[in-house]
Amino acid sequence: MDHVSFGGAGLLRRRMAGVFGIALAIVMILAGAASAQEREEQGDGRLLRAGNGPGPAANGPGPGCNIIPPLASIGTKVDISQFPPPDSLTNPALAGPVQLLKSGKFDIPIEQLTGINVPAGNPRGTITLPLYKGAVNTPSGLKPAWYIILDAGDQAEAERLGVNFSKKLHNAGDAARTATRRADGTFLFDSGLVDFRPNREVVAGSQEKPFPPSVAQPGSIGDEDYSPLVLVDGIIYDAPVVAAAVDDAFINFPNGNPNYGLVHDQVVAINQRIQLWQARLLHLH
Repeated sequence: MDHVSFGGAGLLRRRMAGVFGIALAIVMILAGAASAQEREEQGDGRLLRAGNGPGPAANGPGPGCNIIPPLASIGTKVDISQFPPPDSLTNPALAGPVQLLKSGKFDIPIEQLTGINVPAGNPRGTITLPLYKGAVNTPSGLKPAWYIILDAGDQAEAERLGVNFSKKLHNAGDAARTATRRADGTFLFDSGLVDFRPNREVVAGSQEKPFPPSVAQPGSIGDEDYSPLVLVDGIIYDAPVVAAAVDDAFINFPNGNPNYGLVHDQVVAINQRIQLWQARLLHLH
């Protein structure tokens, strides 16, 4: 479910929350095809999109929707088997796809994008990432907070975690909420919760002017203290919360079909017992 903040301090946080989507855009070249949203036409022909779960992925219908890279043999008469792997697999500075979020495992391995065929069927354009169980201070006491880490503002820390190094995260300032690092390395957030219960709904405007939409309801709402950016020991992390303030047993969906009233809309599967999180790459904000 998409994160939206409200309140005075939340205004800046809303602007900075786009960093979450930017981080994932780096690896979106691997996204696949799927949609869990319901679609229906209203009486006046306007498209209504409503429901929970992942939105349309990168192989959806329409121009510009397939962002899986084409094979190197496109436009030539040379068989793909005659092409070597992309140079970027040995040197990320050279041309070709590069996986920057090394802590994640894609269901379409980057090496296979240079093969004869991109595998069909099961690959859905998902990534499996480490899931961290931290905690957050609330008026009623400490509550569990499950989060992932996508970016870090310190290069050495980014390399240690296998996440993207973002040089500009240190400019986030007050857009980052604060946290302390516990003895086990997880974060204790000083504040900030996300309500995942709302249902996402978007209704286009008129046929002549479909944007802006006539109805736009986010799939989740962060309180005025929430931000996916977190300041810990002088380093700013992009660490969005994917579930919070619920008992462990209620968010264990290792085989899929999660309860989107409790977890982020892009979650495909979540296994809190072994702390793994699988999610669609596209439309994460």
